[in-house]
Amino acid sequence: MKLGSILLGASMILASATFAQGEDRECSRMKKIANDAMIAENYKEATEFFLKGEVICGAYFMKNDAGEYVGSANYDRLTGSLIRVINVETDADAKKLYADTLCAIWDRMDEQSLYENKNDMYRGNFELQKSTPDYLKADKYFTRGIAAHANGGTPVQEMYIPLHYYNTYTLFFMEQEKTKKNVLKKRMISKFRILTDASDSFLKDKNLKIRSPNSRRPWQHVMEPLMGYIMVAQKVFDNKNSEYCTAWNFGPGRKTHLRVIDFAKLFRLKMRSNSKLIINKNRDLREKKNLDL
Repeated sequence: MKLGSILLGASMILASATFAQGEDRECSRMKKIANDAMIAENYKEATEFFLKGEVICGAYFMKNDAGEYVGSANYDRLTGSLIRVINVETDADAKKLYADTLCAIWDRMDEQSLYENKNDMYRGNFELQKSTPDYLKADKYFTRGIAAHANGGTPVQEMYIPLHYYNTYTLFFMEQEKTKKNVLKKRMISKFRILTDASDSFLKDKNLKIRSPNSRRPWQHVMEPLMGYIMVAQKVFDNKNSEYCTAWNFGPGRKTHLRVIDFAKLFRLKMRSNSKLIINKNRDLREKKNLDL
């Protein structure tokens, strides 16, 4: 059976029919084969039979063999298997089909109130890997995931910060309507506010007001990866057969993660500005001191 038929066919069928007891047994068989495949770390086979099980089982897909509701347990195994398959798949077209299927499953979980927001960063990433990337959906999940982290939620891996920034820039680049384009532009600037404020102040030799001098903010998670990718691109361009033609992941080390005051002083020095740094002594207790992503 062709890969596309297995993935897209299973993804598009909505399990809405009522099945007889014999079909319930077939449902249990599908889930058993899928779970056995997971134990054997055969995630492609696990994915295939979980998808078949979803179609055959209907609502029974959310129950265990004793007939007890287990919520998203089977869906969690299905999405976990798919993520593992996508991460090792080398065929670009197959990878996109798997991403299409994964995102469709998350959509169905949303409809059944089974989706957990802790997966938002993964979801945003895979929305960009689909056959037709959905930049608006990716923006929704990246934004929600990072906001949840800032409020003490699920930690965010460093790689997703530049992804979120690049996705916002892509939306800005694609947008034709002037008002919406300006909104996206302001978003890109406001997310890295200290850089914007410092540039404006130091260019004009105006004093820079600093609200949280000892806090650490995630601008380096965009600045350093951007510089890193530019450097690697230059190396690859100069020597296409060099050791630099491989996968790269950039981000600041914990020991070099600058405080706001350190960043401001360094930036002022580099710009040769005479601006003074004015520290706000009234600390806003609603802000987290460290956003170490």
